[in-house]
Amino acid sequence: MKDWDLQTLFDRGMLDDAIVRDELFNDIANGKRLTIYQGLDPTSPNMHIGHLVGLRVLRWFQLHGHHVILLIGDFTGRIGDPSDRPEARKRLTHAQVLENAETYTGQFSKIFDLDGENPAEVRFNGHWLDNISLAQFVEIMDKFTVQQLLERSMFQERLKNQEALYLNEMIYPILQGYDSVAMEVDAELGGSDQLFNMMRGRDLTDAYLGKTKHVLTTQLLEGLDGRKMSKTYGNTVDLNEDPVPMFFKLTLVQDSKLPRFMQVLTDRADDEITAIEERAKTEHNMIDARQQFAHDIVAMLHSAEAADEAQREFQRVVNEGELPSDIPDLHVPPDTHHEDGVGVVDLLALSDLVQSKSDARRLVQQGGIRINGEMVEDPRSSMPTSRLAGALVKIGKRGYVRVRVG
Repeated sequence: MKDWDLQTLFDRGMLDDAIVRDELFNDIANGKRLTIYQGLDPTSPNMHIGHLVGLRVLRWFQLHGHHVILLIGDFTGRIGDPSDRPEARKRLTHAQVLENAETYTGQFSKIFDLDGENPAEVRFNGHWLDNISLAQFVEIMDKFTVQQLLERSMFQERLKNQEALYLNEMIYPILQGYDSVAMEVDAELGGSDQLFNMMRGRDLTDAYLGKTKHVLTTQLLEGLDGRKMSKTYGNTVDLNEDPVPMFFKLTLVQDSKLPRFMQVLTDRADDEITAIEERAKTEHNMIDARQQFAHDIVAMLHSAEAADEAQREFQRVVNEGELPSDIPDLHVPPDTHHEDGVGVVDLLALSDLVQSKSDARRLVQQGGIRINGEMVEDPRSSMPTSRLAGALVKIGKRGYVRVRVG
């Protein structure tokens, strides 16, 4: 990636747009060292491969000598970004947000140099937003009108549907925008759904700093199954997953989506990706190409050795039909039991291989769950604890767990 120029990021679809694109290219061509940042609200302790697109763009800027700031929204995370949300997010406490953020530096270190000559800087926006006085806040609010904030289509949709729209959600874009002023940045990167918020930062940098901020957007990456990427659908992969389950999950990407994933998440050459794209037009089970993709990602986030070992385990289990060499225990606590035993959906939801109860129901309905070799057909079914103790559960292509009843 170090050998790529800025245009390559656009050509591969890693960058979707830049405001204003010509000005950004001119600054890069003239050798200006930019301070560029992306903000991430730690509403969960895990980032996933959808975040990896933007992080790789920032890595390109770091490799080319620019100053990268990874901003953890410990203040904005307490509100919750209303972008594309049909209803208000559940509020988190500061303690919850900080607890989630504890894993972020370790995840950043998989992508960035956090020390050395040009380290990426990790910052928290609570350092300035927690200390803004009421007078300062009123002055910031004076830069915007209610009409400007109501331009957001999702706000309009809320009002149309008579859904609650809270004032703290309306000021979220302004708070995010002030981050650009506090850090005196030259550029901000975010998903296309963040454009409205980032443009408010552009407004404020002009008003307070008298300069123009570049706004760069990435397209939102679809889930492995082609739907919107969501933990509810179980179609994403966390950046801090262990190598073997990470490899198994990555091989679930749809063949038709594989070229896109390779373009934005790997350094594979264009001709290799074009060849995969041609194959996808006629082939329907490109397991070799999916393994290659999984190996690239695991090697990036862990190591080449870990990727080799994960691939050997995958081939042994999937290609040769053997059980995994290391089957994790699934502990069922006493408060999960009831008279009829344990509900299948409740059981599956205890596993790290299942993202949610909705994901569990979907797996059952698709015939992806087997307990001691028998397919589970009804998501409403329960199993007695006597039968579950020590049972081997196969969770689709994601892996196996051994039930331990507490």
